[in-house]
Amino acid sequence: MSDQPGASFQVRLLRSVLFVFIILTTIWLLKRVESGELFLFQFSWDRAATPAEIQSSQLAARWYHTAALITVFAIRLLLPFFWSRITPEAGRQFWQNSGLFEILTLATVADLASTLWFFHVRGIDLELHPGLQLLSAALGLTVGPIAGKGIQWGGLVLIGMAFPRWWPALAVTASAFFFSAAAYNTWLMLSH
Repeated sequence: MSDQPGASFQVRLLRSVLFVFIILTTIWLLKRVESGELFLFQFSWDRAATPAEIQSSQLAARWYHTAALITVFAIRLLLPFFWSRITPEAGRQFWQNSGLFEILTLATVADLASTLWFFHVRGIDLELHPGLQLLSAALGLTVGPIAGKGIQWGGLVLIGMAFPRWWPALAVTASAFFFSAAAYNTWLMLSH
């Protein structure tokens, strides 16, 4: 996955083209949100964006435009490093704690389900995480949270596989945060 000299020209070219595509898509989606065009993917069960969601998302897109682009660049720069650290031995060490993988996956699904419920009933304008708010504003009430949680889960697993000694602490901490977020979303939905 690295762009080392040993990687073929075609592979490096494909990675570069994919990266440019992702950057241009990110810019395009941010511009859509800044102009008030929300929810690129809207399913029949998704509702229309509220005025509060449009205004909040426009502000978030303006405030976090640069941060979003820096995040994409950082992922592009760090991905080869993490990928290169995954060895058969690291994989064995990672899977020795497979119960943590299952707990993290369960916590991620719980947080995703509660976030979907919250967004469909209350709205994305109340989301505390600007990245998830922007993804949901750009992609939709259903696709946005799925993409956001998928990125979080995939990043955690990749880091865990690259640094298996860190995996237990990482998995427990992230699972605690995800379960807490799911509990908080559920509490908000049931108490108001």
